[in-house]
Amino acid sequence: GYGEVFLVTKYIAGSGGPANNTKVHKIRMACKTVKLKEDSQARTVRRFDSLRAELYVLQSLSGQCPYVIEYFEHYILRYRPLTTNHSSEIILQASIYMEYADGGTMLEEVKTKGSLKRSLARRYFTEMATGLEFMHRNQIAHNDFKLDNVLLVKYRTEKGVTVKHCKLTDFGMAQFGWKDGVGLIYSKRHLGTRSYMAPEVLQFGLTDLMVRPAPYVPFKADIWSLGISLYVMLTRQYPYEVPKNTEDPKYKKLLKRLKRTGGVLSKVEAIRIFGSIGLARLLTGMLHYNPDKRFNIEVVTKQPWLKIRS
Repeated sequence: GYGEVFLVTKYIAGSGGPANNTKVHKIRMACKTVKLKEDSQARTVRRFDSLRAELYVLQSLSGQCPYVIEYFEHYILRYRPLTTNHSSEIILQASIYMEYADGGTMLEEVKTKGSLKRSLARRYFTEMATGLEFMHRNQIAHNDFKLDNVLLVKYRTEKGVTVKHCKLTDFGMAQFGWKDGVGLIYSKRHLGTRSYMAPEVLQFGLTDLMVRPAPYVPFKADIWSLGISLYVMLTRQYPYEVPKNTEDPKYKKLLKRLKRTGGVLSKVEAIRIFGSIGLARLLTGMLHYNPDKRFNIEVVTKQPWLKIRS
């Protein structure tokens, strides 16, 4: 997301205080800083909404799921920059302190290691899906799920072996997908990263349609993004290329192809490529063109392929 991230160290003295030679505890944290001009421009409003969404999700979910990045604290500073032209401009600066992920991102992991071994991909994916399930159970859709937004934290086991675990992060596009008394909250926004966007989200990038696309369920769009993530982890490539320009004829052709084929790949194709009926069922269930037939997160986390021990 937008903003800059710094590594900071916080020192906490024990109960006796430094004068009594009490041990000082050192905590490494990631500090994300975001600066916004205080004005009413649409871009500023969007960024402020994004900041507000991220803080809400971090504060609401932190410490409750091991696969969601932990939030510590945040501060918001409002000030007028020192200038010589007596500008009335006011800046809001937010500093968000979170758990430091020392293992990089999942995208970096895939770029470094190449296609992940099936057992490692299964463990990582299970953690990612568990984190997303926790969000969905709390009625929150991520809206920008991708390998860049999955961080890795290193842990040392009792045997002294270093392993990495997943942490979901970057909730600036998150939204409620359910409201008591109302039900599902549909979306009409072109949100996320194109390579991970579900077809129903990609359609909102088109500007020359006679009829606007139907609103979509953001939870189901998250599942498509999760499926693309697993595909990339296993193959080190995206299943298709999405043109950057939505007016590019290839953009419409891609949507038509996905609709015609019913998704990214058939179960037969998936079995041929991956050699596993269980994995084929999982991938095709997440990457089904029709959101109504696409798996929900509860179905994803109960798939037999995730239970295989290897």
